[in-house]
Amino acid sequence: MSSYLDSDEVYIRNDDDLSESLRAMQNERLEIFTQQNLEEGLFDIAFEVEGKTLHAHKFIIASISETMKCWLSDRWTAKDEVIKIENYSYDEFYEFLTFLYSSQCKLTKENIVKMTDMAEFYGVQCLKDFCDEFLTAMKKSVETIEELFVFAQTYSLPKLESSLESFFWSNYEKLCKSDAFISFKKPFVEFLCAVDFIYRCKKEILFESVYKWAEHRILKDKSVDGDESFNLLEAVKAELSTFLSHFYFPKMDFNFLMDFVGMLFYFPYLYI
Repeated sequence: MSSYLDSDEVYIRNDDDLSESLRAMQNERLEIFTQQNLEEGLFDIAFEVEGKTLHAHKFIIASISETMKCWLSDRWTAKDEVIKIENYSYDEFYEFLTFLYSSQCKLTKENIVKMTDMAEFYGVQCLKDFCDEFLTAMKKSVETIEELFVFAQTYSLPKLESSLESFFWSNYEKLCKSDAFISFKKPFVEFLCAVDFIYRCKKEILFESVYKWAEHRILKDKSVDGDESFNLLEAVKAELSTFLSHFYFPKMDFNFLMDFVGMLFYFPYLYI
């Protein structure tokens, strides 16, 4: 078989060579942006952030961000008008533009919240994915896991949410028995109950923690004070009703069922 192309054949570069060329062109564009040389940069848009000016290229920005595309249209922006950025710092917005030019930027524990918010606000999914990866790799603790869960829910970060499940598996008893558990908000407790458990995690521990959480939640409600008709056990049962589908009682320890769960529910009910 001949290694030469016929006259009507099209040569297609291999992936490695193509990727190398794309990176080289990307780096050249980034270099132009970082130098901010007005004479040679051919910039056609300017942003003012914290009193400083950043120059950029409309095509690069508008081709990636639909929000920016709308901003830069003649309908919204007068020709040569400097666009003011007020919700982000100069350094944060600089990193955002750096990402648009190079698909890379400096993410830190200090700027990750704002960078994720910018990715969401400006509709740059690939930056949001990058932020999701960064947050997934961050060290987690019992003290920070609920805050990270809320953040993952707010910005729809699937990798971060999955990493929180893994953290729960690895720190199951520590989290369930922590003092912080009774103060968790209901959506986070529902998330923990819905996690698919591996065989070594005993759900008795989680159920007991959820029971104490429900009891604490009810007693914290001052409206029950002085109510002679108030029945704590019935109130706890009502609070737990939304969680029961996540617990398969026949798999639990019999003595635990008799001593702890049996006081809440009619015993045959647990085997439905």
